[in-house]
Amino acid sequence: MIQTFFKRFALEIAVILALAVICAVEPGFLSMRNFRNILMIACPLMIMGVGFSICLINGIQDFSCASIASLAGVIAASLSQSEEASRKMFSDVLVLPLPAVLGITLVIALAAAVLHASFTSFGKVPSFVSSIALGGAFVGIISFYLELPEGGYRVLSGFSPSFSALGALFFGAIPLQALILLSLLAIFFVVMTQFKIGSYFNGVQNFNAPNKVALFIKLFIIFAFANILYTFAGCVEAARENRVGVGFWADALFSVVAGTLLGTVSVKGGKGTVLHSAIGIFLVSALQYALVFLGAQSGIQKILICALMVVSVIVDRTQNARRATPFPLEQEKNPAE
Repeated sequence: MIQTFFKRFALEIAVILALAVICAVEPGFLSMRNFRNILMIACPLMIMGVGFSICLINGIQDFSCASIASLAGVIAASLSQSEEASRKMFSDVLVLPLPAVLGITLVIALAAAVLHASFTSFGKVPSFVSSIALGGAFVGIISFYLELPEGGYRVLSGFSPSFSALGALFFGAIPLQALILLSLLAIFFVVMTQFKIGSYFNGVQNFNAPNKVALFIKLFIIFAFANILYTFAGCVEAARENRVGVGFWADALFSVVAGTLLGTVSVKGGKGTVLHSAIGIFLVSALQYALVFLGAQSGIQKILICALMVVSVIVDRTQNARRATPFPLEQEKNPAE
């Protein structure tokens, strides 16, 4: 049993050992301040990673996650600038309350879910292709949005207290975003184990199903749930950084994918849990922060993280996906059987 545990979590253990070595070499790294900084950096990524792992467990490679989060963060930030902001994007628009801002990002999430589910089910476009296309389109929308005649500012800052609280509020030594993440993990655990809808998030989908309407509904549920997490993560990160512009959170995809694969979620789907994904993303964030602490160049950091992705896939030897998740309108078998 112990041997199985070490074999399954070999990479996570290796990363933990690497962090232990760094702490031994640089004792100053092991401080409450650094841990708090790592937690604040990792929490928005872990929130995004929960949504990404949901898709990946279902056999969906959704590479639009970072772009959706960035778009939501930019739009939310533009509508949350305080009246005192030196470079307010929309000078004639009142500062919207936080629930209204989050409601707008919810619309973005649902619209993206409709597009992605439509392309994959009715258009028979592979999920990774449609996600890359949508992600590229969202990046273009960000650039266009920040160059609107009404504003013309490429960097936005000076947000309302309620919006800033998403990324800066603390309860004692614990940041608000960490409490939000724990709440999301608890809610997801209850949904997965206590409600029938949880079965929709727990198996590789049959993308060749003849009932395209049923497949669209199933995929829409998955994408909507994931996109809501993406957009919320984007808002939290915008509040944490306290400024957004073109290229906002552009490198988030690498950390999320690397952490999710490190957390033993299979790239072919049908294997893994959102909790392990969140742990993997935290370890990747800690490793990146440690490299920064040691003075490593950003290029070295990216190379190591990308190498970690490849090694995670090589180490993953369990490629047998589960059966397609049953759906009330669709009971056909997985064509792989």
